[in-house]
Amino acid sequence: MESGKHGGPPEGWVANSYGELVTTLSWDADMAHTGKASLRLQCQVFRGGAAQAYLPVDSVRTGETYTLRAWMRGERSSAPAQLLIRDIGPPYHNYLGTSALVTGEWRPVVAIGKADAGGNSVGLFVNFQSAGTLWLDDLSLSVGEHPVAAAAQEIPVVKGNLVQSSGFELGLAGWTMPERVAIERGGVGGGRCAHWLNKRPYMLEGRPVALKPGQRYTFSAFLRAPSPGTVVGLSLREVGGDDAPGHRFTVTNEWRRYSFSFTAQPKQNRRYFLSLSKADGADFLADNVQLEEGELTEYAPVRPTELALDLPRGKRFPTVGQTVPVEVVSSRTPGAPVPAVSLVATDYLGNEVARHSLDATKPTQKVALSVDRPGFVSLALLEETAGHAVVLDEAQLCVLDASAPDRTGAAFFGAHGTEGTPGKYHALTAMAKAGARSWRLHDL
Repeated sequence: MESGKHGGPPEGWVANSYGELVTTLSWDADMAHTGKASLRLQCQVFRGGAAQAYLPVDSVRTGETYTLRAWMRGERSSAPAQLLIRDIGPPYHNYLGTSALVTGEWRPVVAIGKADAGGNSVGLFVNFQSAGTLWLDDLSLSVGEHPVAAAAQEIPVVKGNLVQSSGFELGLAGWTMPERVAIERGGVGGGRCAHWLNKRPYMLEGRPVALKPGQRYTFSAFLRAPSPGTVVGLSLREVGGDDAPGHRFTVTNEWRRYSFSFTAQPKQNRRYFLSLSKADGADFLADNVQLEEGELTEYAPVRPTELALDLPRGKRFPTVGQTVPVEVVSSRTPGAPVPAVSLVATDYLGNEVARHSLDATKPTQKVALSVDRPGFVSLALLEETAGHAVVLDEAQLCVLDASAPDRTGAAFFGAHGTEGTPGKYHALTAMAKAGARSWRLHDL
């Protein structure tokens, strides 16, 4: 991308966006991976189609192995970028390509494979389908298989546990489980741990975490099982995507740390569910779960003081003016600084409707909360330090209008809704009474 003019595209590149959108293709001398410039493809308005550009190249031959490589970075783009070899005109055959999520850091994107057909009018294409900006640099196409050296892909490591409530000292806050799991004493160091009591092979899933594409991670947990030989799985799963690294371990009846490492290769979403699962008919215990960048290090919680909301689902649908007893639980490393923490309630439009200061040294504390209007209310535990606020936990309330004579919240919230004839399971009626301006199917 060393040749180009300000206000125009890099030499040889052709703007090829399509759909209902506004894009700009330019030579950017202010941003480069190496050298002095890069390609900048910006989509200012996106309603459909793709922001796209291509560089014409010589023909590709059937059965030939090619390595297509580039470095990319992005800004405010919610869709993966595609890098591919494709026909410039109909039938628009794709010979080789890959997709990758791009972030604010430069990352290598590589596609290696055999062309399944031959073509004479082809190009190296880059595209994405959202608003945002994509930078491309150091693009190359070569015959043969040429993987990027590991050292060239290294991303700086930022240490720290990414798992909320990783030691289960806050109970199951931050975790979800369709079957019963007991929180009991007897964990590593005498603290709490999670004990699978059911005999069905459901997984315990943790709150999604955002991973860096191309970064190396290590996932670990302390495990033990009453029956030696029990098989337990640690895994992650890309939200809405195909990347699902994992490993299964044969567990003993003594506490032991198990771990595996992987490189995050998301295709659709940087966020991953993390899970612990077991074989059918066996139970096991888990404690001190850790997901970290780089190699395995000593366990530590995500922060010295953790707080979480204990708000059972049955209390999340109050009527206007009804008092909701919100319980806050905390776990604090001895000697750790005491943070300033508040419980903040905001309405559907983000307006603050209540704020309560909390004592982070108390293991449990209750806050009496009531809302004077119907609608959705977000509850957030905020740790505020030096002008910055970190969300420690959050929950949602759906405040119903008690004056509606035919309100059937209890019946509706115990079953799936339908958009059909109004009745006790009618989703739109219940949502309207809650003051909703919009709704998403299967999302309440």
